[in-house]
Parts: sequence; structure tokens; C-alpha cells
Amino acid sequence: MPGADLMYLLFFLVGLITFFLYLPYLRVNFYAGNLPPVFIPSLIETTWKFILNVGSKVEDLSNIKFFNMSRLIIHIGPPKCGSSTIQSFLKQKPFKEKVKFRVVTAKTINSFVKYNANSDRFNDLVKHLNTDLKRYDAVAISHEYLFGHTPFLENLCKLTNADDIKIIGYSRKQSDFIMSAYFQWEFRSKDSFEFYSQVLKRNNIDPIYFTGLEAFIVSVVLSDFNSGLEDPRYRIFNWDFYYNEIRDAIPNSKVLVNCLPGKNYQYDLINDFCNKANLTAKGRKLKRSDKKVNQRFAPSLTESVYNALASGLNVPDGRFHNYFLEDLSIKLGRDKDINNAFIGQLSDYIDSTFAGPNGNLCKIYNIPPEEFEPKRKINKSEILEAIYGELEKRRKNPEEIISYYKKLTGEWAHFCFYSRYGNFFNKIAVLHRYL
Repeated sequence: MPGADLMYLLFFLVGLITFFLYLPYLRVNFYAGNLPPVFIPSLIETTWKFILNVGSKVEDLSNIKFFNMSRLIIHIGPPKCGSSTIQSFLKQKPFKEKVKFRVVTAKTINSFVKYNANSDRFNDLVKHLNTDLKRYDAVAISHEYLFGHTPFLENLCKLTNADDIKIIGYSRKQSDFIMSAYFQWEFRSKDSFEFYSQVLKRNNIDPIYFTGLEAFIVSVVLSDFNSGLEDPRYRIFNWDFYYNEIRDAIPNSKVLVNCLPGKNYQYDLINDFCNKANLTAKGRKLKRSDKKVNQRFAPSLTESVYNALASGLNVPDGRFHNYFLEDLSIKLGRDKDINNAFIGQLSDYIDSTFAGPNGNLCKIYNIPPEEFEPKRKINKSEILEAIYGELEKRRKNPEEIISYYKKLTGEWAHFCFYSRYGNFFNKIAVLHRYL
């Protein structure tokens, strides 16, 4: 503990000052023969043992506020890697230490991309951070958009007066990331829909034979993981590349990375973040770390919105209506299994493609490699054969896809009649009839 370290250090300083104050007295009495011959060697030996004992108890001198060590903690995401959970925790002022937390806005990052160091938003952020570093034990900033914007991070670290910089990020299987991104953003993005529809048509694939999730993943595979959009979340499949880039660009920082918890790799995400940040969380706050934030929306909901988009209808884009979609997902059931044999093949190909970089990432940051390994390794020719084979099978026998959509229609009918929303709107209709 930093408080205990400071106490031991003060004891040592008091002892050292006392020794030097009494040194003239000891020397006079020693030469006068008033002290035994072994006194001075014994005193030196005792003092040395005391120094060693204090040194062994002081775990990290950088934690002692006596040295006024300014600490900057940068959480960089990436998206869909526990960022919302960590940010929700940080907003509660959960640490025993005096920590200032700031959410870096996307507007600030975009302003730097456009104007570089001449950005007023960026310079204001640097100014506030330098002020905070003088007032607090540590300063923490966070935004998932920071991942993939290494020049922003590099300039920020150069211009802030921080003695200790920790950059913390997470990762997950690329196939899991892609599916999570679809269920959070892509099912309602007009730009993404237009792009992957064009990719499918260029490859002579009719999207009507695939669900929205399948169509999206197939387009990602066929475009070699390049959506053609300038959004960084489409350029961050290769975690190892970007973490290496950050480490090389900011050598005076300490980059700390982990994989998200899973069925076979269980740990508390918030505890892990606190350990990496070298901060002590208040015990009562850790109870909230089990609550997932910003979870995927229900598959039946996302498929229906995707179909509306495909039909040219207006749908809620971006982050609008999130609370409403979240509430609907709870009622419809977000945990329904969306995997089938075809999606399993697509996932295995994606994870096989990134096996090399993922292995390197695991080696550098001591992450269990099995967290990234595919169930079965698949190469490009094999996945192309699987895609076109599945397309041909569904063209000849469309019963499976028809059955899926009939069931989807039935789920919505049941929801309209028996859910809380259905009962509410039914009462409104009855009331309207008699007014």
C-alpha cells in the first residue's frame, strides 16, 4: 500500500537525519575511548540491515505521492471489447486514490485528424490534462475511438506532463468482434448495407438467400476484411498490428493488453483493469462489474430492421433509439443462438486468417492462445467453396430460409399481442374507439 510505503520511508529519513546529527558526538566519544571498539561497526551493520528491511517493504516508490509522480492512464478500447463496461465503472469515482476521469469525445479525435496539433479541441484537452495531473493522484481518459488513431495518442503523450503513462486495451476473437459489431451497429447502417450489398452483387450472390448477419460476414470475407469505409472500427481486425504500432510510436509508455473474459478464460474485467492501472477500487463498486453494458440487440429484432433497410424503409441509424431497442431486446430475448453450420465455417475462416498475428499478440501479452484459435482451420479456397455451395443449396431448396422468416413473423405477432408494449397499444386502441 502507498500509505505504508510512505511510513517506512519517513522512518528511514528520520533515522538517517538522527544518525548525522549524532555523528560528531559519536566521533568525539569514540576517540576519547568512551565507546567500545565494536560500537561503530555494530552501528553500521544495524543501520544497513534497517535500510534493507525498509527497501523490501517499499513495493513501488512511484506510488508514493511524496515523489509527486504524475500518472496518466489511457483506455483505448477497442469497440465491442468491454469499453462501455469500463467507462460506466470509471464514471462512478470508484477508486480509493484521487483520480480524475475524462471521456475523450469523438469530436476531439476527429478534430485532430482534420487539423492535427492545430486543433483547438485537442489543445484544450492537453491543457486540462496537464492541470489535472498536478491536482490528482492519477488521470484516466477513455474512448474506444482512440484505438486506430495512433498519431492522436502519440501527440497527446508528448504534450502532457505525465511521468508514468499506461495505455490499456483489450481484444477478442475477430469472428466474435464482427458478429458483435453487426448486432450493435451494422444491421441498421445504411452506408454499410449499401457497401456489402454491392460486394455480394459483384460476386454474383443474391442477398435474399442469406440472413442479414450471414450477408454481412460473407461481404467481409469476400472484401478481404476491408469495408471500404473510413471508419476505424473496420480497420481494427488485426489487433497485433495496431498494438505494435502504439508501442513503437510511444516508447515511454507501458502498453497493457488482455483478451476479454470467456467461458474458458474467466476473470473480472474491472479487477483486471484496476490491476493494470495500478489503482485500488472501492470494494462496494466491484459489485457492478458483473453487469454487461451495451450488449447486442435481439437477433429477431436486428433481422427485422435489416429487412426494413433492404426494403428501402427508414430505420433508426447510428446510436439513436438505443434505449428503445435495448428494451425490445430484453422482451424478445437477445440470447437466442444465431450460429449455424454456415456461420461456424465463416467464423473459422476469419479466425484462421488472423491466427499468426493473434499468436504473436498472445506471446507478447501472455494471453492464452486458445482464446483466439478457430475450431477448424479453413483457407480461402475452402471458404469460397462453402459460400457458393451454400448459395446453390438454398437456391434449390429455399424451405429453410422461408421457414426462418415465417417463424420471425410469428414471433413479432406474439410480441404485439402479449408483450407489455402490445397490451399498452391495445388499451390505447380501445380507448380511442370510445372517445
